[in-house]
This record gives sequence, structure tokens and C-alpha cells, in this order.
Amino acid sequence: MIAAYCWPQSAEPGQTIELFCHTEAHAFQIEVIRQGAENNTVLQQNNIRGTLQPIADVVAEEGCGWNPSCSLRINPTWPSGLYLIRLTTEDGASAEAFFVVRATEPGDAILVLSTSTWNAYNTWGGRSFYTGGHVVSPMRPLPPGFLTKTDPHRHRVARFKIWSREDARAFAAEGYDNWSMAAGWANWEILLLNGQGPRGTT
Repeated sequence: MIAAYCWPQSAEPGQTIELFCHTEAHAFQIEVIRQGAENNTVLQQNNIRGTLQPIADVVAEEGCGWNPSCSLRINPTWPSGLYLIRLTTEDGASAEAFFVVRATEPGDAILVLSTSTWNAYNTWGGRSFYTGGHVVSPMRPLPPGFLTKTDPHRHRVARFKIWSREDARAFAAEGYDNWSMAAGWANWEILLLNGQGPRGTT
């Protein structure tokens, strides 16, 4: 058993992201992968100490409040984008967490991640907005399948009518900064929204 989340969910180069992990294993390893036109591993780290973290009854509403398992300083060479952390233990248990590296300069396109929607549907540790919850915290793991699926096209709900990961890769291949995040959508030539496809901002 293993579960994890990152906080904060985004940072700029030189800043630090903390990984919070709950596991029965004595140790685990991580692989940090930037997702884009190609998935590129930027960091691997082994023998991170595993810890059983407390799980309160109000996790869904107030967050986990765990102690950090490790800190990740954003390397200045890492491009802006969505980064997936894959955690594995010796017995084969696995989990995923994510963070975003924000661009320091505006790009031509921005893909807006649906993190509020993910949080609204998240049932880890309690109720979601759709199962009776009224307040939900982003400071908790996402259930398996939220970040990656082994066969994303098998289930219709996992597919976007217009926008898809293939579209993201195509934009990345053309040099667009798909995953940058910052306030002020008017700064980007193209705005990409999950399920709605690209649209101009001017």
C-alpha cells in the first residue's frame, strides 16, 4: 500500500516541492517524469524512507496534514510542464502524484489543468462533492487512474471529445508550451481547455 501527493502543486525553477507519502513499506523509490510530446524521466531517487502517516476522519475536508517524505528542488534545466511522480515499493505497490513547473516567461499557448475538477471528484479519505461532501481539500492523494490509465481509450469517460493527450503531444512537437500555468489568460495566443479544445484569446 502506498499513496502520495505533492504540495504546493506548482513551482518555478529553483523553488521546492514537497512529496508527502503514506506507506507500509520501509522504503520506496520515485521516478519524476515530464509529460509532453514524449515522456522524459528527469529524476530517479531510491531508498526513500517509508512512513505510516496518520489518517484523520476529516482528511477530505481538511487535508492529510502529513509530514513530508522528501523535498524536490525544481532544477533550472527542467522545462515548464506537468510532471508525474511514480512511486513504487519493493513488493510492487505503486502510486502517482503530480506537480507543475511554471514558466518564468509567457508562452504562446496554455493548457489549463482541471485540478479543481479532479479535487471535486476525489474520494480519497472521505466524500467528494458528488458523494455528499461540501468542502474538499487538495492536500491529499488522488485515487488510482486520475493521472494515468493503462488503456485510456477503453472507457469513454476517460476520453475527451475534442482535446486529447495526442493533441497535447502534437502541440508540444510544434514548440507550443502546452503546460505553462500563470494568471492572465490574455497573455497566451492559444488557450487549451480539457474537453473544449483550442481557442484564441485575442
